[in-house]
Amino acid sequence: MKDLVLFVFTCMWFVGIVIAKGFFSTFFAICIPFWSFYLVFERIVEKFI
Repeated sequence: MKDLVLFVFTCMWFVGIVIAKGFFSTFFAICIPFWSFYLVFERIVEKFI
C-alpha cells in the first residue's frame, strides 16, 4: 500500500512538471512537489467542473 501511494504521488509530481507553463512555474514544480500537485488538481477541477 505504501508503494502504491508513493507511485501515485510520484506520477502526480511528474504530470505537474509536464503541465507547468513558463520558467518559474516549472522551476517551482520541480523543486516544490506541492506546487505540481496543485497544478494537477487545478487542471482536474477545470476539466470536470
